Amino acid sequence: MKKNLRREGNINTIDDKDYMVSINQVSIHEDDGNAKIDEIEILRDGLKSVADAIEASTRKYQLPIKEDEVAALVLELGIEDNLFDECYFFLMDNPDKLRALLGLPMGM
Repeated sequence: MKKNLRREGNINTIDDKDYMVSINQVSIHEDDGNAKIDEIEILRDGLKSVADAIEASTRKYQLPIKEDEVAALVLELGIEDNLFDECYFFLMDNPDKLRALLGLPMGM
């Protein structure tokens, strides 16, 4: 006999609910507010995880310093004028290489 989840006090997690539904011990009705809240919380947590992953992956591609500071760095390194643009755009396109360059001890 199926029971409504609202009345079922010993089901605590979504896995418990899924299991009980799969063996036809309970049913989820559209008017079951608790089931809807659980689903919304699961969706919210999932979307937060996706957003955190996107933020972490885009952080890798963000420049550690401003564009004008990259230009000043290339000038400070004494790069020849004819190679300035190539070096500047290389560093702008490769934030990880720029970070590595910034991590070098002074005078190397």
